[in-house]
Amino acid sequence: MLDGWKVLWGMNPLINNSAQPSERHNYIYDGTGRLETDSGIENEAFSFDAEGNIQLASLRSFPFRLQIDDEPIADSRVKVENWPLVFLLPGILLIVLAGLIFLVLQFR
Repeated sequence: MLDGWKVLWGMNPLINNSAQPSERHNYIYDGTGRLETDSGIENEAFSFDAEGNIQLASLRSFPFRLQIDDEPIADSRVKVENWPLVFLLPGILLIVLAGLIFLVLQFR
């Protein structure tokens, strides 16, 4: 990476950032070849059921499995950047409901 790009992205141009474990993704696999841990810039641990399906679930990410010809190629989690938006629709509905209740009580 050019030094100008490093400065633009807030990195130190004097060091090799890709050689720093905390500034890259580090993957650890279990004995069967499944992704077990993603550490570094972002951290994520994975848990599997007896069939090898990912059991970990959260609002900020969801499981993703890439398969070609029924052979698993990659198991990972996809980070959701705009996860707070899941509260937008319920919040709007709650405000509308509160407004309707208020109007019904006012004109009773």
